[in-house]
Amino acid sequence: MKPLNRHLLVLCETQQEKTEEPTFFIPDDVKVKEPPYKVVEVLDLADSCTIQVSKGQKVVVESSQIQEIEVGGNLYHMVLENYVYGVV
Repeated sequence: MKPLNRHLLVLCETQQEKTEEPTFFIPDDVKVKEPPYKVVEVLDLADSCTIQVSKGQKVVVESSQIQEIEVGGNLYHMVLENYVYGVV
């Protein structure tokens, strides 16, 4: 998917492979509070983006602003460039 309108296509930590196994079980009806910010990898960005980031860089974004989009059985994560706080 090619992002448009100042959006970045990102790879979230939940999409990356985790090697650590959980040490305890959490009931399904309990919601775990998500941290306010996430470090994500930039996979692609719209031509209209004005921030200075490149594909492959890791950036800090506001967690609540990451949009999950499912198209044709594929799950994509996008964020508007305004919610990028910095490069790691």
